[in-house]
Amino acid sequence: MESYRRFGQDGLSVNYRLDGIPVAFGAESTYDPTGIPMIKNAVLKDISDVDQLDLENLRFENDQNAQIAFDAVRIIQDELNDAIFTGVRFMGPFTTAANLAGTTTVLKAIPGICYTVL
Repeated sequence: MESYRRFGQDGLSVNYRLDGIPVAFGAESTYDPTGIPMIKNAVLKDISDVDQLDLENLRFENDQNAQIAFDAVRIIQDELNDAIFTGVRFMGPFTTAANLAGTTTVLKAIPGICYTVL
């Protein structure tokens, strides 16, 4: 909010945590030395297990990180009287997959996925 007051940009965004979706599915999270969240354990042992994830975990009332992001947006909008756009950023699908199954697992699955799609 202070950056808006000083520089007057068109919008502000709140980050739904980098580890938010994996944590909602039961992953444990920690922080690297610079304070960036990291997943300690992959939720999926195999990429083909993705259909076993319980999507109910991502419902707003079950996802504490989504609630925190929503509250942050509401605070910004209330404070700035809706003067600017305020949104929430989510990680993309590749980052989400890597955080759910582990980067190595996802990278090894790519040839099989690409072949199936083609």
